[in-house]
Amino acid sequence: MGYRPNPYAAALSTGWQTKDAREMPLAIVRWPSKDGALYPSEEVMGGIEPRAVELGYRVERCDLSSLRELSKCLRLLYNRGIQGVFIAPVGDMQEALTLDWSRFCVMACGRYNTHTPFNTVRPEIFESTRSVMLRAAGYGYKRIGAALFRHEPPMIDDYARLAAIQCGLVNPGDGIELHEILLSKPEKDDHLGKWVVEKRLDAVIVFSVGQYHRLVEQGIRVSELGVATLHYHDDLYSRHISGMDQQYFEIGCAAANHMDFMIRHHERGIPAVPRHLVIESKWREGTTLQRATRKLRSTRPSKKP
Repeated sequence: MGYRPNPYAAALSTGWQTKDAREMPLAIVRWPSKDGALYPSEEVMGGIEPRAVELGYRVERCDLSSLRELSKCLRLLYNRGIQGVFIAPVGDMQEALTLDWSRFCVMACGRYNTHTPFNTVRPEIFESTRSVMLRAAGYGYKRIGAALFRHEPPMIDDYARLAAIQCGLVNPGDGIELHEILLSKPEKDDHLGKWVVEKRLDAVIVFSVGQYHRLVEQGIRVSELGVATLHYHDDLYSRHISGMDQQYFEIGCAAANHMDFMIRHHERGIPAVPRHLVIESKWREGTTLQRATRKLRSTRPSKKP
């Protein structure tokens, strides 16, 4: 019947007086990370906005060119009656914490590259990475490589991925060999294909779909090599790649749900005990990592025409 709950009315039932009964305004405040991309990402906002509307809120976007604009932005949001703010913990959060957040309910969500004292919803990294390693081993691959990406400065998730790969093989005596590589920048993976050949790998776990395409560019016969990505990308050129979907839409929905909880319980500013909710990644069965029924170690580069 189109019914949507009114958060103002719900707040009144717990003693919070409000000026009017319009849809309560929320804001998604984004600023660029070191790589220039704005966070929370469009995928996360794609979950926040429809779910917040279902809960009776109105969501506005506020894109900043840098984190330095945040102080002015918060003043403007307060004067416009914004009650809750969604952010992503990227950039220098220590500087951001010097600002007055007591006027807002704050929900951090999506990409997580620095510690934040706010309530947070983010992708689960450790177990999802370990499960890819175990899946490759379970499919029969023996010489497995992990082409990881280390950010500068390192993200918290970088340590989680490395630890998960190290712990992924629980039976070191089963003949499976692990070779690791840490890359400073994914766009400079010029030695990635050479590394795969030198290590005579049967399968490789890559950080992103971009590394898969880089292997193709470098002449590696990826059709004869098991490849899985830790960050699945749903586009025309990448859907066939096996890997983990970090479910950013679900992260956005969970962030909206938690924002609704905080507003109803008047949780504003920096919480005394922050809650961190992690969303499990989902395996996408592509064609690049299948059960190894053929003779392996066929990673030699294809001949250039």
